Amino acid sequence: MTTLPKRLAGAPGGRRGKWFVLLAWLILAVALGPLAGKLGEVEETGPNAFLPRGAESAKVNTELEKFRTDTLMPAVVVYTGEGAAAKAGADRPRLTPLVAEGEQLPPAVRSDDGKALMVVVPASVRRHCGSATRAVSWRG
Repeated sequence: MTTLPKRLAGAPGGRRGKWFVLLAWLILAVALGPLAGKLGEVEETGPNAFLPRGAESAKVNTELEKFRTDTLMPAVVVYTGEGAAAKAGADRPRLTPLVAEGEQLPPAVRSDDGKALMVVVPASVRRHCGSATRAVSWRG
């Protein structure tokens, strides 16, 4: 006759024990599955997450958050080839309405080699998300 601890230790490997273990895992997965989606609510992934509490860089990150605005999205428009300046001038009236309130459309900046122009449009995320790409006249 086998002792009780030996029978309990061998139970998960038996014919019925394997099905019982599988059923127990499925019940646990179904019961605890919804809790996995809530992990994002309690985890901290900000810039201070891996810094010591008293670090100067953590204090600076905390202060910088007060000045951060998520209302501006810089849209970068690059013009290349012959007539790049003419293309930039032609698109300027179309880009001006996309500029966020209180901002100005800066002039085009020429590349170091002189083969390209770049315009950075400070577009408003709330009003014109995606409109900047449609405003520029695409030319091959």
